[in-house]
Amino acid sequence: RPPPSPLLTYTTLFRAVRARADFFLHTAGSDAADAAIAEDPSGFLEICAREVVYFDPYLEMRMDGLKALADHYATIRGKVHFDRFELLNPNVQVLGEAAVLTFNYVSYTGEKPARWNCTEVYRQVEGQWRIIQTHWSYTNVFKYRTA
Repeated sequence: RPPPSPLLTYTTLFRAVRARADFFLHTAGSDAADAAIAEDPSGFLEICAREVVYFDPYLEMRMDGLKALADHYATIRGKVHFDRFELLNPNVQVLGEAAVLTFNYVSYTGEKPARWNCTEVYRQVEGQWRIIQTHWSYTNVFKYRTA
């Protein structure tokens, strides 16, 4: 089968990234929407592939599969709190039927920021871009470490 046209690839990826941004930004980033998103991360599951793998600094090991991720989200639902956030510097690199999205993320509790890096790998699954890998890490972790 011929490869998809670059325009179609970019258009469908744009829609997937836009879905990610819409999930983050919801109602134009209002404080109420931000708080709701923080307390219920399950909307991410809708854009993940069944074989998604997930890393974050609070986990000892990589998490494999949509069910494991859904179970993890169930344990943190309602426990993650912040007042607002910013999604900064998004960059998308398309590699055929895969794409990599990287961005910086800053969440605020009061005026105190928590700074993160995120990398997500997307793959086309039945004509839809789905997340197959997510990796969260702290930004400048050594800069803020105390001796």
